[in-house]
Amino acid sequence: GDRRPLPVDRAPGLKEKTLILLDVSTKNPVRTVNENFLSLQLDPSIIHDGWLDFLSSKRLVTLARGLSPAFLRFGGKRTDFLHFQNLRNPAKSRGGPGPDYYLKNYED
Repeated sequence: GDRRPLPVDRAPGLKEKTLILLDVSTKNPVRTVNENFLSLQLDPSIIHDGWLDFLSSKRLVTLARGLSPAFLRFGGKRTDFLHFQNLRNPAKSRGGPGPDYYLKNYED
């Protein structure tokens, strides 16, 4: 593989830089995880604080679809207070399979 030294900024208290060489082989997996394993995680505070209008953004939904078959997980203190609503099809908001279902089927 490509072996290039990557400089690492020194941590506080260290007098010189540390050089780390990393050699990753992708030929044989060391472990295999379940296909439902977490792919991407967001803290719900970015939605709650108004930084991101998540499911009403066509651009973001399109980008999320591009990650397919990835799974998006919301994790953090505010997760228990999240509610997902599909305003285009309210039937999907009541008792549906979960947020990943809505991302796949958001723009009917």
